[in-house]
Amino acid sequence: MQDDCTRRGDWVLKNNAIGLALSQEQVSRYNLTMNRCYVRAEIHAKKPDEFGKYDYSTYLFDGQTAELLAYYIYKPDGGRAYLGFGCPDVGCIEEKVSACMNGKDCDPQ
Repeated sequence: MQDDCTRRGDWVLKNNAIGLALSQEQVSRYNLTMNRCYVRAEIHAKKPDEFGKYDYSTYLFDGQTAELLAYYIYKPDGGRAYLGFGCPDVGCIEEKVSACMNGKDCDPQ
């Protein structure tokens, strides 16, 4: 599973359609504590000078199942959208996503 995690992250990006003005990147990490592969995908403006024009989105996927576990989105107008981990705010989700990606305890249920 650990060796296969990067390939699974590439699969997530390949199967995610975005607009021409946007760019996406992914980081895949095998979490030994949870024995799972997690994929964090980020979608943002292609050009840095247009970051304030489009949403900046972060998604966490289960690398084995490609299931979306959580997301948080920062909107150009200052708004935020988020879902996952039963969190009451975007800061909580950011912390949980970071924990999953850094090999710490990660329970998305």
